[in-house]
Amino acid sequence: KDLKENSTGNLFIVFLDSTHSEYSSPDKFEKPFMPAATSLDYLGITRSAKELELVKNRYRNSVFWVDHLMGSFFNSLKEKGLYDDAVIVITGDHGEEFLEEGSLFHGTHLNDWQTKVPLFYKFPDCEDHKIGSLSTHLDIFPSLLHYLTDCSDYTSLFDGKSIFAADRWDFAFTMQHNGVDTPYEFRLFNG
Repeated sequence: KDLKENSTGNLFIVFLDSTHSEYSSPDKFEKPFMPAATSLDYLGITRSAKELELVKNRYRNSVFWVDHLMGSFFNSLKEKGLYDDAVIVITGDHGEEFLEEGSLFHGTHLNDWQTKVPLFYKFPDCEDHKIGSLSTHLDIFPSLLHYLTDCSDYTSLFDGKSIFAADRWDFAFTMQHNGVDTPYEFRLFNG
C-alpha cells in the first residue's frame, strides 16, 4: 500500500524471506497448519515423524504468510492501476527437503526437492512471444530485457537465455558449492 510511484516508470523489488530458514510468520497471523513447531532447533531435531510434521507445518504456515503478502502487493498494484501493465517475476532461491531423500532443509544435494523452485513470469500482452517451458534464475534478466527491448542476445552480459529466445537450451545446469569453495556436485536437468 505504500508503493511510491514515479511518473517515468516504476521498479519494485520485494524480498520476502519468511520461508527461508526460520519459517517465520507473525504471531497474530492465522496459522492454518497446526500443530506447528514454535521454533527450530537445527541441531536438536530428532527426525521423528511427529517432530518432522511440526516443522513442515511451520514451513507451510510461512508459505501461507508469504502468499498473503504477495496478494496484498498485487492488490496494491491493482488499486493503483499498475497491475495489468506490470512485468512480474516470482521465484525462490532454493527448495527444502524434509527427509524425502534423507536430508533436512537445503544445501545438501542437487535433487528436485532442493533445486526445483517456482519461477513465475507475468508479462502483459505476451501473444507475440513464444515462451519456453524450462527456465532458471540465469534466464530472468535476459528475459526481462528481451521483453522490454525486443533484443534477445545478451550473451555478453548474462549466462542465461531469454525464455522467448528461439535458440534456448533444452536443459539446465546446476552446481553445488559453499561460498568461495570450488563446486563439487553438478546436475544436468532436462525436465
